[in-house]
Amino acid sequence: MREFDRIVENEAASPSIDAHVSAFAGIEAAIPPKSFDLPLPGTPSRWPRFAAIALSIAVFTGSTVYVVLTFQWGSIFQTLKEVNFVQVMGYGGASIILYWMIRALRWHLLLKRTGTKVPFFDLYMCTAVSLSFSIFTPLQSGEMLKVELLKKYGMIGRFPGYGSFLVERALDLATVVAIAGMSLLTAFNVYRCYALLLIFGSLIFAASGFYVLYRMRLRGRAQQLLDSINQSAGNLRGLLSAALITCVS
Repeated sequence: MREFDRIVENEAASPSIDAHVSAFAGIEAAIPPKSFDLPLPGTPSRWPRFAAIALSIAVFTGSTVYVVLTFQWGSIFQTLKEVNFVQVMGYGGASIILYWMIRALRWHLLLKRTGTKVPFFDLYMCTAVSLSFSIFTPLQSGEMLKVELLKKYGMIGRFPGYGSFLVERALDLATVVAIAGMSLLTAFNVYRCYALLLIFGSLIFAASGFYVLYRMRLRGRAQQLLDSINQSAGNLRGLLSAALITCVS
């Protein structure tokens, strides 16, 4: 108020300016037009929240139906009657925790190549939650939850997160195919030809895929995701180390 009175007094001293007109002009300039129509800050719309709740309910319902219809409940209960629960909870629980730690270590190395540094404990917790959730989601799609969890708390960008996740999926697929080929080699002699074709075909397909990704050029966000994939794959040494961790897990 003192500053405002000083401005009015200075303008009143000038013979060519009316102090009352200037005062009202200053007041009108201080108030933006139609300010009452502007939304209050910090009040988000209800539609994103409603959409998130609806999507969560749909995913939960679909996952529940998937578990009920696809799990072999008769065999599961029959097996549980014959197991030693001390060994299951002890050895089984320790192996699951070790598996989560190995998967978190692989993701830590892949993210590090994109310049993203996240504490290992946070990666482990998000990996444990997402892998547990992926057990009862179709195609294990629930593992993508770890990217959204870290992004929500500002620890990771969406493109590095999903880029490294796609590299993880490619390594998982290559490892499963390699295990299948080696199993065919050791099973019966009649399948050795098919096993060799499967192994060499997978190697050629993987090498061709990485070469295409390296040479491909897209636009916009697709190119950003492609750059994150290339950064996560890194050089041959880094890719082999991630593949070794995948085999161990």
